[in-house]
Amino acid sequence: RASRMEAERLSNREALLERISSGCHELDGPKAVGVSASLAQLDSPVRICLVGLGRAGAFHMQSLRFVGARVAQLVCVVDTNLELARRTATEFAASDCVARATLEEVMADVALAGRVDAIIIASTTDTHYGLCKLALSASKATFTEKPISHHAEEVDEVICLAKAARAPLPAAAAKRREEDPEATTQGGCEQVPFLVGY
Repeated sequence: RASRMEAERLSNREALLERISSGCHELDGPKAVGVSASLAQLDSPVRICLVGLGRAGAFHMQSLRFVGARVAQLVCVVDTNLELARRTATEFAASDCVARATLEEVMADVALAGRVDAIIIASTTDTHYGLCKLALSASKATFTEKPISHHAEEVDEVICLAKAARAPLPAAAAKRREEDPEATTQGGCEQVPFLVGY
């Protein structure tokens, strides 16, 4: 059974990569809304900085593994638990992945910040607003877990920053599949990003 599941996973991954490379925007399986057409034309992988290595961070690392190094390369991991960040950088990524305790450290290191194309914010909820501001102020494509903020004016500020920087800002939101009671009782959720930006 395990080998059948692995074969299915690889088949799904290859189908996903094929659809991305053909420029298709609506992917089967988990909904992928707003996939950029430029992804199909990448000469090199998107270089990712992942902030937060808890449950949400683990989900994003799994996604990065799924799409593979041809599409996305983890170049930096950030967590307040620096030892966890170091272990993760070593175990997950190539030797050129580095660990930092804060996103501020990443952005202050000009060489490192220059290696980052996009930032995934998977840290604790109370940090999303400040981290989005920092990432977008550096004109980095930024994906954040929900919520951006609990305050509408802060959300507006972040959206304005994304527009000014012409930087994509997808935000994840869990959408319960209420029409399927079995899926709901099993915790069935899908990630549905909304996209602001250029």
